[in-house]
Amino acid sequence: MVAKKFSVLVIEDNAGDARLLQEMMKGPNSPYKLNFTDTLTKALELLIERDFDIVLLDLGLPDSRGIETYHTLHRQMPKVPVIVLSGLNDEAISIEAVQEGAQDYLIKGEVSGSMLSRSIRYAIERNELKEKTYHLSLMDQLTGLYNRRGFQGQAEREMLLADRINRRMHLLFADLDNMKRINDELGHHEGDSALIRTAQLLRDTFRSSDIVARLGGDEFVVLMTSETDSIEPILERLNQKIDECNRENNVYTISLSFGIAEYIPQQSGNIDELLKTADANMYKAKKSKKAQ
Repeated sequence: MVAKKFSVLVIEDNAGDARLLQEMMKGPNSPYKLNFTDTLTKALELLIERDFDIVLLDLGLPDSRGIETYHTLHRQMPKVPVIVLSGLNDEAISIEAVQEGAQDYLIKGEVSGSMLSRSIRYAIERNELKEKTYHLSLMDQLTGLYNRRGFQGQAEREMLLADRINRRMHLLFADLDNMKRINDELGHHEGDSALIRTAQLLRDTFRSSDIVARLGGDEFVVLMTSETDSIEPILERLNQKIDECNRENNVYTISLSFGIAEYIPQQSGNIDELLKTADANMYKAKKSKKAQ
């Protein structure tokens, strides 16, 4: 089996130091492929164009010096792990960079090939674990949908894009009816099953580009990211999916009350205000349903 090659971007303006790093990492069995650039500007362009597993960063570059070099790189590429290459005089700044998110620092002239390889490997592993942990923090563990935190982050990005391109969107706020009765009469296992079924029918109804989330309890939300003249066909499809779900299950009936809010670029406020409007419309629909 061919071993994975890790792509390493070295940002180093000293040709001698760059050559030394290349010598340390060369060899037919080396798992690392080194790519070199000598300015932060060029590095950021490369990081946008290509994927790198890790960055080795000299803090003293022709176009950036000191801790701001790390800050600039981290702001624009926060998911890429960074090992700082430090001179003896820069050790205090390198420690500061580690305290602010860099994975490690290595002092030039005191590092061996095995030490560099080990530092790179551990940095990549720690970063992967951090990304997995962060991803889990955005997901609802029961349904696999976004949780409130994950939804808000995704929705805020979509709203910024909608403002730039002047695109309207719709937000659906849905509440699973009779959740308490399902839990009380059939048990929490069936209650969890009802939530999972609801999540699946929302996935089946809406586009993969739409943002579907469980906010908590029996509340779900969908941000429909594509502009449409009418959402009636979408709501009809949702009701059809609910009917199909209920035909497959005779233990309890899935019933949703939902409200809609429209996002108008530059006018509709933030995501919390949009959620509040859709939530209020949902409760009106639920009250009307109970009256009937």
